[in-house]
Amino acid sequence: MRSLLLALFVVQLHAVLLPGPPGPYSVSNQVHSLTDTSRQDPYAPSNNTHNRRIMVSTFVPVSKCQDCQSTQLPYMPPKSTAAWGQYAAQMGLPTNIVEDFQVEYCQTSKPAPKKYPVAIFSPGLTSSRLVYTVQARALASLGYVVITVDHPYDGFFVEFPDGTSVQGVVPFSPTDAEADAATEVRAADVSFLVNVLQGSAPGASLPAELIESSDLNKIFAYGHSMGGATAAEAALLDNRVLGGLDLDGRPWAKSAKTGSDRPFVIVGSEANDALWAPYYQRFTGPKMQVSIKGSTHLSFFDLPYLFGVRPLPAEYDEVLEQLGGTIKGARLQEIALAFIQGFAELVLNGKTEPLRGLNTTFPEVLVGEEDLSG
Repeated sequence: MRSLLLALFVVQLHAVLLPGPPGPYSVSNQVHSLTDTSRQDPYAPSNNTHNRRIMVSTFVPVSKCQDCQSTQLPYMPPKSTAAWGQYAAQMGLPTNIVEDFQVEYCQTSKPAPKKYPVAIFSPGLTSSRLVYTVQARALASLGYVVITVDHPYDGFFVEFPDGTSVQGVVPFSPTDAEADAATEVRAADVSFLVNVLQGSAPGASLPAELIESSDLNKIFAYGHSMGGATAAEAALLDNRVLGGLDLDGRPWAKSAKTGSDRPFVIVGSEANDALWAPYYQRFTGPKMQVSIKGSTHLSFFDLPYLFGVRPLPAEYDEVLEQLGGTIKGARLQEIALAFIQGFAELVLNGKTEPLRGLNTTFPEVLVGEEDLSG
């Protein structure tokens, strides 16, 4: 890998408005801090104990018949932008790689004219919901209410609207016990979020227009890496979560030990193709495992997509390929969205054909295991 010293140099970048989402809907966006008064945060320092709180971003479809205000927002808030600059430096990239990106939304305070299925997303361990913003907005534009979640203390940096922030304490390479514990906390975060959506979380709420736009009988979870394990665990423990999709991870906690009868699909990178194998037989519901040629674990972040929109200088080509693989970021996003949509059809409507046909649509997809009949 190219020397990390390269990251000390700031590349001269220009402001970029990211391309609009692919679906027929515009998208509105809000961020919220939610406090679970029923739980103490197990990771809070002993001299600052407090209730568990999470950060969420909401992405809601806006139809052509709705009034909305076109608004450009920064890809990340300032403190998170700086923190991700330091993270980039550790990977041998410029410290300003996520600066000056703008994302366009069509903001509205009115509920949608119909209810949409709800997709809850959990990021990878030590990561952030913010580096999956492009994917979340794209999925919402296809007709889903998407809610991305930050899990404080295992995300390396979580910024709250009041200006406070939380540093991560869970190691990047956790022990099995630490990974199990983090997955359990994350799954509880997802269940708390569902409680908020259903109005059964005292002291925590989301805007009425979001609730009124959400079909709360059609909730599924998906995530990247440990976020995928979170999706499996939440689906196992909470019957309101109808299934889980994992982008390049493996199960942890109870779902790793017992499996589940809920639908579960893993879309992995070439390097992690074998992660699913030890757990496959324990999952008895509809299931599938595929890998994507040319991808790596970091391909599932937005970052390769961002580099496609605003390329870095040629001297970074080698490190970018080592980190993000040879597949283009936009192509990876297209494939991931197709699998999320196909999974939603399986979970919500019992249709298997959309998933079964994707390796024909996308030659990069290699099917490892498939038993969608359950």
